[in-house]
Amino acid sequence: MFFPTLSFFMRLRASLFLFFSLKIVAIALAFQTKSQTDSLIACLKKYENQQDTQYVNLLNLLAFELRNTDNQKALAYGLEAEKLAEKLNYTKGLMKAKSHLGWIFYRRDDTQNSFSYATQALQMAEKLGDIEEQINNLNTIGTTFSDQKEYDLSIKHLQEAIQLSNANKFPYLYSRSYNNLAYAYIEKNELDSALFYTEKAIEIGKNNNFPYTTGFALRNLGDIYVKKQKYEKALEAYQQVVSYAKEYENNFMLISTYTKIASIYFQTKQDKPSLEYLFKSIEIGKKYYFPYELHVAYRLLSDLYQRKQDIKNAFYYQNLYIQLRDSIYQIEKQTYLVENEFSKKEKQTLSEENITKQAEIIKKNTWLVVTLFLLFATTIFALLLFRNMNQKKEAYKIVLRQRNEIAAQNEKITQQTKHLQQLNQTKDKILAIIGHDFRSPIASLQNSLELFENQNIDTENMLRIAKELGKNIGIVQNTLDSLLHWAYAQMDGLRTQKEVFDIQKVIMELHKFFALDLLKKDIALDCQVTPHTLVYADPDQVILILRNLIANAIKFTPKNGKITLWTKEKQEERLICVSDTGIGIDKEKIKTLFVIDKSTSTKGTEGEKGTGLGLLLCKEFVEKNGGTIWVESEIGVGTDFYFTLPLPVQKEILSTEMDKSPLTLQDIA
Repeated sequence: MFFPTLSFFMRLRASLFLFFSLKIVAIALAFQTKSQTDSLIACLKKYENQQDTQYVNLLNLLAFELRNTDNQKALAYGLEAEKLAEKLNYTKGLMKAKSHLGWIFYRRDDTQNSFSYATQALQMAEKLGDIEEQINNLNTIGTTFSDQKEYDLSIKHLQEAIQLSNANKFPYLYSRSYNNLAYAYIEKNELDSALFYTEKAIEIGKNNNFPYTTGFALRNLGDIYVKKQKYEKALEAYQQVVSYAKEYENNFMLISTYTKIASIYFQTKQDKPSLEYLFKSIEIGKKYYFPYELHVAYRLLSDLYQRKQDIKNAFYYQNLYIQLRDSIYQIEKQTYLVENEFSKKEKQTLSEENITKQAEIIKKNTWLVVTLFLLFATTIFALLLFRNMNQKKEAYKIVLRQRNEIAAQNEKITQQTKHLQQLNQTKDKILAIIGHDFRSPIASLQNSLELFENQNIDTENMLRIAKELGKNIGIVQNTLDSLLHWAYAQMDGLRTQKEVFDIQKVIMELHKFFALDLLKKDIALDCQVTPHTLVYADPDQVILILRNLIANAIKFTPKNGKITLWTKEKQEERLICVSDTGIGIDKEKIKTLFVIDKSTSTKGTEGEKGTGLGLLLCKEFVEKNGGTIWVESEIGVGTDFYFTLPLPVQKEILSTEMDKSPLTLQDIA
């Protein structure tokens, strides 16, 4: 029989106090005032040594409350909640943390992390049956698509959020989803639809006393009036938003509205009030880190001072704008496209000499890219040719040296001849791949250069062509990367360095890496691999194997498909499977999958291109790690790629450095 002790009652009292404190604070969060924030922080300090699920809940409440008020602090609390929830294996707390982080990163204009966290949280919410969090993350994904000008995808996710909100009687989320849908239609310039959903949001917000959604709905209303050039009505709506934002201390609502008011005064040539509101925006943006609104304010200030012919201040704020803009886009972009989008008035101030110099720099950079590309291609060809010639010379010396033993050496000579023929065939196929994959990008580049040299193209089309050239160079880069990996493997230039590592971490990082590709095709990636699934292999080569197999699965799986990864332990090795519900592979094609062939590459379901070398590299690296690879497929049903890797023995596990830094997206890319 259990007899409770004094210490038991003391711990029980503490737990109950914390539980009811969190409930009371959660109810108060709807009003989001500084006193509640201070109360939460005080409660956090009081129970920081407890480090349990209730502490995770408290961190999540702080991250939620501060996400539109103090972005920096909200991010810190969200990351701490995520880390502790993972440590405690607290699934619900982890889902909440990822959900909040998705919106926090959206406010920081970090699209990649916003997508990654929101999609993970959405999948977890679906498994847990948490409708409310499903709606929140559909809103995050939808608004992010709006900012990327993917309006159809945005509207699809937001309409799904509205349907769930209505079906489950969530008026607050109903109003919020209407707001975000109205925002998408404003960005799409469909103002009648935007006005309809804005009025819906205002009605629900006022009837239910939701200051947050009412404020943002009024801000949407002001945006609509601005697009209709009804500036007086827009200012009236924005001033109401300022009142809401100040009363409930919503700093993001405040800075975004200040910037919009300043923009109206700027357009109507009222410089003094425009300056006042811009400086207010900058003060909030610096203090609470709202980079997008801050860089908009810098741009407006630069334009305003330029109009006032204050060149010093105009140049100063133009520099701040450019620096902040570059830092924002550096988070999302992994290419080096040059940002040359200046306003029309800025273009008029540029001299003919500066324009000529800029064109010369672009030409030089373009020729540099072309030269490097040709150098890489020539190097690969020379390496293969040199290897082939050396093998021919060695075979000829053997024949001369063993002339008296012709009978005994006939078989060896025949084998060598066959080997040389295979090398020549391989060389021809490599050249065919180079010719096929490089011809179109080079032709496009040559045509574009002719246009640039003749100056028969305006700036808008030049930027559009530059963007297309960037895609073509990306294709060439992927081809070169695959060719270099294959060449190094053939020449034993790529050494296999085995170690013990957790393959589940590799898969989760790859999940983040492919998050955008999965979302664009509505493909679900189900990782059934549990943590601490150890293998003994070269981690860099395993990353390349899995990256190629997952990329192929995405490429040949149609929309709304599914990709599943699982493992199974077999004696002294581990079986890994990448399964998809794609279009499948016919039996004749399977026979040539792991053989280099100029006709191996096939376009995906959305026309995606490949080099045809990915599976050849997979086979090469699997075998270098002591495993085997094979495929099973059925047309119209899907494809399963299997490969094996050695299991670590006990001494290898003990020698592994447990404090080694985990893999990141930068390691994969």
